[in-house]
Amino acid sequence: MTGIISGSVTRDEVTAVEVPQFHPPQENLIDYVSGRGGDGWELVIDAHLSLCATCRAEVVRLKALGGALLEKLPAEDLPEGMEDRVLDLLDSAEITTFPGSKCERSTSLPRSIERLLPDNFEDINWCSRDTKGTDSVGLPVQSVNMLLLRIPAGITVFLGQEQHTEAGQLLILTGGLVNEDMRLSIGDVKPLSELNEDFYAEGETSSTYCLLLIQDEA
Repeated sequence: MTGIISGSVTRDEVTAVEVPQFHPPQENLIDYVSGRGGDGWELVIDAHLSLCATCRAEVVRLKALGGALLEKLPAEDLPEGMEDRVLDLLDSAEITTFPGSKCERSTSLPRSIERLLPDNFEDINWCSRDTKGTDSVGLPVQSVNMLLLRIPAGITVFLGQEQHTEAGQLLILTGGLVNEDMRLSIGDVKPLSELNEDFYAEGETSSTYCLLLIQDEA
């Protein structure tokens, strides 16, 4: 899933949004650039990049670094196919998936998420979760449990691990979640292990949408 790193959209077409505070770990960005972003992280990072200019710039930096390393390494020291993969990434300097305006982001999702959903958003078969009024739908991502969460405005939810056995990552796609100690806004990525408190869904009318990656315990 590397469509986000190819195309011809210019940076002048990007509408500024609030800068995320919490980002994917550096090692996961490196895996993404090298094509090793498995276990659901590829979709999480793909969606995060569409919402975070900071990490888009870091991905460009990592691609350039990869190119510099290729020039110094003998071809026989590279894993099979690695040189072609990195060169393909370096050839695609633009990013196609960008956030829309704040108004648009209240109803639309990153393209990497939208393409996994029915064409008609109203056709989504939402299921109620145990998490206090949160609705969810499973996304068709192989080998991992990936959910799109819908949290109505004003609802208080618990997303951490004290009441759940799974580990995972949460990415805010629209809206926001807040409690006394933390505010999660659009683009923020947090492990469930760090969300062991109740959160309040911000806003008065629009739901907050989140991407939830459920991971196996190590």
